[in-house]
Amino acid sequence: MKLMDEMETIIDSGSRIPLLGKVLIDAEALLEYMDRIRASLPEEIKQAKFVNMEREKVLQDAQRRADKMLEEAENQARKIISEDQIMKQAQIEAEELLQQARKTSNEIKQGARVYANDMLHQLEINLEKALYTIKKGREELQGHQQRTSA
Repeated sequence: MKLMDEMETIIDSGSRIPLLGKVLIDAEALLEYMDRIRASLPEEIKQAKFVNMEREKVLQDAQRRADKMLEEAENQARKIISEDQIMKQAQIEAEELLQQARKTSNEIKQGARVYANDMLHQLEINLEKALYTIKKGREELQGHQQRTSA
């Protein structure tokens, strides 16, 4: 807000162009303030990138674990099936293992999606707050400009 107030001061101190409602301002000073505002925003952007990277890591980890479980289930199923005496039982157990692995895989993926969605929602709230602050600052600037030009 302080930066926005300082930008407003620059605009207020600018030379007015009669009949056009335009103001001549020091572009370099205004650009400097814009750079300072940008410097304060990257934290939200870094958070968004971090959340996205974490989401990818969670999904990749879930996929690796699911693949490993499926591979183990398949290996165990092959081992059981190779034994003639318990072939029917082995097929049943192998199918149950595969189903359980798929179920667990889906649960892990769903959990990762929920986590990522929650993190993105929180980030969205933070970004909306920042945008609201910026919008209010702009509205104040425009209102002040209209008051001073009237």
